[in-house]
Amino acid sequence: MVDRLHFISGLGNNDRFPIPRWRYHLAANWEAGAWSATLAQTFQVSYSEFDSTRCDECARRRVGSYQLWDAQLAYVASHGKLALSMKNLFDRKPPFTQNAPAWAVGYDAGYADPRGRSVYVTGTIKY
Repeated sequence: MVDRLHFISGLGNNDRFPIPRWRYHLAANWEAGAWSATLAQTFQVSYSEFDSTRCDECARRRVGSYQLWDAQLAYVASHGKLALSMKNLFDRKPPFTQNAPAWAVGYDAGYADPRGRSVYVTGTIKY
């Protein structure tokens, strides 16, 4: 007797790496003369993973959804550009996971970024 092959979708699960069902990056830009501003959101919906704290092979737990907000304010002149940017505006921490790679304890680097809020300035000069 031949066993039937069954396709099991990895969508929404983390059996090897997370595959969220829904993710997006949305940005809004504003410009007035030499000034510009950008506000952006990155979102990934939650997923399930094996629950290693339970003995049941089918036990699963939910890893929370993840969203980040980024902002930038820039001034553009004929000789260059100066920008003040902030990543992870609300200092969002990554959701906890039990199935992270050994070097990334408690979070999955393929799904979330463990770095908190960061502010940086960039500039360009035209010759």
